[in-house]
Amino acid sequence: MTHMFSICAYGDSPYLEECIRSVKNQSVVSRMQICTSTPSEYIKALADKYGIEMKVRDGESNIADDWNFAYDSANADLVTIAHQDDMYESDYVKELLKAKKKYPRYIKYGHQSM
Repeated sequence: MTHMFSICAYGDSPYLEECIRSVKNQSVVSRMQICTSTPSEYIKALADKYGIEMKVRDGESNIADDWNFAYDSANADLVTIAHQDDMYESDYVKELLKAKKKYPRYIKYGHQSM
């Protein structure tokens, strides 16, 4: 079972780097990507700094389409859509995977690879 963080970035949020750090500092490593419909040098610089793929959605920005894009572009069984001002405890992924194992019918797979 795979997990991926899909970080939604809008504009030049001063909280984005803290979000990225909390995702990078997980006790269980997960892949990550940054998704945006408002690309900027600021977002690109943070993506480059932390070695994160940046995906850009074309079209007018709106939260529903942006979050659906973030989900749809993730390639993992479980997807966490992280908003740019979210912070994650270091054991978030560890606890998520434990919960999935214990309660498989309550945590649905994002993109099934089976």
